[in-house]
Amino acid sequence: MTVITGEDILIFRMLTMRTGLKVEDKFNGGMRLTGRGSTCYAMVKREYGFKGNRNKVLYQLESYIREQYPKHIDNSLELDHENKSVTHKER
Repeated sequence: MTVITGEDILIFRMLTMRTGLKVEDKFNGGMRLTGRGSTCYAMVKREYGFKGNRNKVLYQLESYIREQYPKHIDNSLELDHENKSVTHKER
């Protein structure tokens, strides 16, 4: 059994919201991680003060995670710093 404690709870929640935002971005908002509550897009914008469409907010969240918690992010995303967009690598 794995137990998440301390600061790891915040990181896990942030990474979960990142995953939800990726799903929402992929399906243009037609699919959500939350049932009745706010979308991950709305939660991320409200909690972190990011602005823009889903793709730009995802870019901003990715950048924030990379800056604050570099060892917790995988390398499956490439950030396009000029266009401020996210490109998903094929696995």
